[in-house]
Amino acid sequence: MVVAATAAMAPGGATPALAGPTAATGGRDEVLTLVTGDRVHVVTGADGRRLVRTEAGAGRKDIAFLRTARAGELSVVPADAAPLVMAGRVDPALFNVTRLLKDGYGDAARKDIPLIVGGTPGARAAAPAGVGGA
Repeated sequence: MVVAATAAMAPGGATPALAGPTAATGGRDEVLTLVTGDRVHVVTGADGRRLVRTEAGAGRKDIAFLRTARAGELSVVPADAAPLVMAGRVDPALFNVTRLLKDGYGDAARKDIPLIVGGTPGARAAAPAGVGGA
């Protein structure tokens, strides 16, 4: 199976916008903040084509992004998270932009970034400061 992937970096960490349909021409513009704090802007044209622009989070201006498209789903992985994803330490679903938007995790739908943390059964880690426990 071949997966199309591109990595691009422009000044300021944002990948350049691509020419094509925009919200003004009947497209849908959605924004998703990744767990890394980076934001992904997706414009879906009336014809279903997607245009993607990334915006690096605070303190991450020089980060590059890896975009992959497979089976109609788009993933955007920051370069510094890619080794963790590839090693199986971070779930790639955290960067599946298509699925996250479809499931209601876009910025328009919520103001927080939910995260499920897993570990070894029986082991209990202390919650980070500011996080309530059950």
